[in-house]
Amino acid sequence: MEPPIWTGNEPLAPLSPTQLETYLQHVSDGELKLHAIEHSLLTTDGRLTVLKALIRFHTSKIPWGSLANHYSVQPQPSLQLTDIVEKLVVRKLGGHCLEIVPLFAAVIRSLGYDLYFTAARIGPSMAGNPGVGFHGWSHIILIVTIEGKKFVVDPQYHHITQPVLLDPQGPVVVFESVPTSIVRLRFTSLASVVPNRASSSGLMTWIFEYKHRPEDEEWMQSYIFSPESEWFCEDLQIMNVWLAKAEDSYLSSRLTIKRVLLLKEDALILNKVTAEDHVIDSTKDGDLVVPELAGSVQLVDDRLTVWRFGKLEIEQKLETEEERLMIMRKWFGIELKEDQYPILQGKLALPILDSQAK
Repeated sequence: MEPPIWTGNEPLAPLSPTQLETYLQHVSDGELKLHAIEHSLLTTDGRLTVLKALIRFHTSKIPWGSLANHYSVQPQPSLQLTDIVEKLVVRKLGGHCLEIVPLFAAVIRSLGYDLYFTAARIGPSMAGNPGVGFHGWSHIILIVTIEGKKFVVDPQYHHITQPVLLDPQGPVVVFESVPTSIVRLRFTSLASVVPNRASSSGLMTWIFEYKHRPEDEEWMQSYIFSPESEWFCEDLQIMNVWLAKAEDSYLSSRLTIKRVLLLKEDALILNKVTAEDHVIDSTKDGDLVVPELAGSVQLVDDRLTVWRFGKLEIEQKLETEEERLMIMRKWFGIELKEDQYPILQGKLALPILDSQAK
């Protein structure tokens, strides 16, 4: 399918054929085949399956985080598509939503999807500040239209592991996410979500909420959004400045890196099976691969946690800067070079044993 025409180097531009092949190789280690994707795109169900597969591979290989806010001398990243591809796919450094989501948008636009950006207000659970309430516009998502129906797609937030239908007249949508969490999407009044700030104008909003386990009593608020508002490149640039430079930006307050663990990768890393034993997720007869999820890996300041099937499998406190850089390489595939990213300074810094810190 031919992608829609888009001029320039904006975040919604499609990837070149070479860039698309490089991206698919990187996120899936060769499991995602372009011919299998193109075959699936011929049906509505197939298009949804492609999105689900891409989201899962994308969130497993492209870490979300605030690395650039703390290790870079220039924390405001470029939103030019060529720069995003270079950073996230070639150099494999990860990024935040204003890089990760436009990259995904470029990928699926290259495959012929109809989409646009909209913004979200993140809640306390997503920002890592319980009890603070909802932030301003500080996250972007995609609205994808398939056969006249709108779906929300978030290739950055690790609880939203599939496209989700937006139907204001339909029931509350509940689906399984990273084991063992569940997510729900509901359409409700804005005043019911932010009672102390919203007016009584009758405005409505969509809200994503999740539970770590189905039996948990409380739903954690992830973010709210309205698909009626399309965000343009200029809007993303404004948000980019705030996320990079504002002292109260949730990216500036702490060093955070996170990604999803796939079942096959989880098993191999933790030595539960050998590579020869592992056959789940393998491509057979050109079929499209939809990987199974196992958990997530997260680095927050000096603490590494690995969650598998709802259990805290690994918890490690890091004592030195060298140890933190090693964890970045091992768990996130991030290789920092001293001439590109200076050693972290300030309140989040760890002791340095080797001045080269490689």
